[in-house]
Amino acid sequence: MKKILTLLLSSLFFISCQSQTDLEALKFGTDISTLLNKLEDQHKDSNYNIPRYGYSTKQLDHFTIGSIALNTYSFDNYYNTRDNELYLAVDSYKNNQYVGFSALIQDPEKEQELTDYFLSQMGEPIKKYINEKKEKGYLDAKYLWDDPKNDRLVYIDRHHTRNKKGNTEEEIRFVETIFLIVERGLIFVPNKGTNPETIKKYLEENPKGFEMIEVLKSRFPN
Repeated sequence: MKKILTLLLSSLFFISCQSQTDLEALKFGTDISTLLNKLEDQHKDSNYNIPRYGYSTKQLDHFTIGSIALNTYSFDNYYNTRDNELYLAVDSYKNNQYVGFSALIQDPEKEQELTDYFLSQMGEPIKKYINEKKEKGYLDAKYLWDDPKNDRLVYIDRHHTRNKKGNTEEEIRFVETIFLIVERGLIFVPNKGTNPETIKKYLEENPKGFEMIEVLKSRFPN
């Protein structure tokens, strides 16, 4: 009886894992329409981090990053409710061909697990910045990897703070970290209202300034 129960539980675990999509293994250019249909809360959206159309969802339990299962997470921090959120970027709403993702992770344990995973897997980043004040619970850290072998850029932007809860002495820990993987070669498009002369001058000084990798590099302090 115990063997049957063990086999049953193992099978259920296997099926559960199989139903999740590994964002690291998801190939660029894949039509993700079927995947999107499985997400009840997904909606068309835009994202500051990726210059493409896309969809946002809070149902992160449908996904993994490598061997790490993502989770649906919601935390009432007294001021507002904070959620893990995933943005799936596509080439267009017509074709829905995948070009990358941006995951906002606010669960402290999951954030640390994912950070440890990337730092152990990716090697030395091409850009790195760390400003940490442990006694205050403060962390501002950024990492950028150019991974031509897998035709991708990998970027992490970590923010940890600690604030008092309202007028009390109780402290709340805030974690807000972006994990981003995108196809290499993406180009940012300036806002339509931007003065053409401003764009021209900028490109004269920075010919590759609108390339994704250059935009990400610009987020690091000099």
